[in-house]
Amino acid sequence: MELAESARQLLSLERELSGQAGNFGEWLQIAYEVNEDFEVPFSDVVRDICEAFQIVEQNYGTTVAQCLYDTRSAVLPTEIKNAARYLSCGGRTEDISALANSGFFMEELAHDTIVRAVAYMEAGGAAAGAYQAAKDDVQPGGEAPRRQFQQTMGR
Repeated sequence: MELAESARQLLSLERELSGQAGNFGEWLQIAYEVNEDFEVPFSDVVRDICEAFQIVEQNYGTTVAQCLYDTRSAVLPTEIKNAARYLSCGGRTEDISALANSGFFMEELAHDTIVRAVAYMEAGGAAAGAYQAAKDDVQPGGEAPRRQFQQTMGR
């Protein structure tokens, strides 16, 4: 029963975001892998993932939520929300997977940290060094970052 309800919830999310057809099955697998030790009920993991996407959709728009849903790179709720913030600050979609794999999106990040990470990645920095570079405010090659101001709006 719990698996069927979780599948329905993810399918509903996929339809709401106009996500790539069939991805709900991969998200079901992701939720299972995230909760491999079953410390919390499976339905809670799925609910938390769906809620993260709903927050992203409300704050950053359907396009950002759909992009993250379809790429399946940022999978934990905190990662999903931080990846959306990264994109809204001018970050590139193609950097999301490498940054997620490096653990960059794992903790709550200050806006300035994300802006510095965007600049670092745009300057050719490697995802593995993004967290430290953003915290230390340095760019590839050790120079100070160029200042960048960007105003973003949801939807």
